[in-house]
Amino acid sequence: MSRIALYSDKGNSRSTNQDSCCALMANTMQGEVVLMVVCDGVGGLECGDVASAMVVQAFVAWFEEDLPKLMRRTREVALLDTLEQAWRTLLDDLNDSIRAYGIKHGVRLGTTFTGLLAQGGSYLVGHVGDCRAYAIAQGRVTQLTEDQTLVSRLLVQGKMAPQEASKSPLRNVILQSVGTNERLEPAFVRGALREGDLVLLCSDGAYKTADEPCLLRTFAWGTDKGLLLEIACRRLVERARRAGERDNATVACLRWGSDSAGGRSAPAHGMMMPHDAQRAPRTVVMLEGSKL
Repeated sequence: MSRIALYSDKGNSRSTNQDSCCALMANTMQGEVVLMVVCDGVGGLECGDVASAMVVQAFVAWFEEDLPKLMRRTREVALLDTLEQAWRTLLDDLNDSIRAYGIKHGVRLGTTFTGLLAQGGSYLVGHVGDCRAYAIAQGRVTQLTEDQTLVSRLLVQGKMAPQEASKSPLRNVILQSVGTNERLEPAFVRGALREGDLVLLCSDGAYKTADEPCLLRTFAWGTDKGLLLEIACRRLVERARRAGERDNATVACLRWGSDSAGGRSAPAHGMMMPHDAQRAPRTVVMLEGSKL
């Protein structure tokens, strides 16, 4: 059986948590299906928490209402193509809705987005902004997403040295976020999952103080039981606090199980919105899940 876990904290200096996240699991005729989303309200904008919550709520509704229909009418070989197009459409609609909300209320708001959908031993990751997705498999950590930031672009172009990046005043300049760009261009990554593989979604407050060896140490011992996975998520966030990280920090984690294509019952869903995360630290209660 696969396991999912969440942990979020408002950080050392923030009065509110502008991160929103969810982790949902459901049982289907095609095996377990998992959705995880982490969104970080864009810093400096008035209603980043509203934007991040709007995106998470929309993906929860999509998972519960639209995904079952897509799975029933789509051949498995074409499922990831269909899901990617569905996410592109949903993100475009959310981008327009959040922009319209901002115009109507006279505020500026936006959010990053990193989401994972896992089914049948395959995964799809969608990405906008600077949250990250990592895979941990066979003792190795792989960063699945590329930061959509000005510093990251300058590094790729060879216009900035790696040692400059962590101290650059440009490091928080995000090139894309949902609700701030007239035209959104999300990135997508696909891959395979084997028994025991982990996928982490992290807001920047959780990963900025953690290199890949740290991620491996933190999660290597948390692969067997769900409780240990939750503790590992908490340890990563609390490590960021001890290291002086001031931003909100959120981690969502999936450990893919051996019977994930076998149709057994699954622990399901947890969701954390900004208003749920005012007291820190706090974990999400994993509730009994719905079935697709």
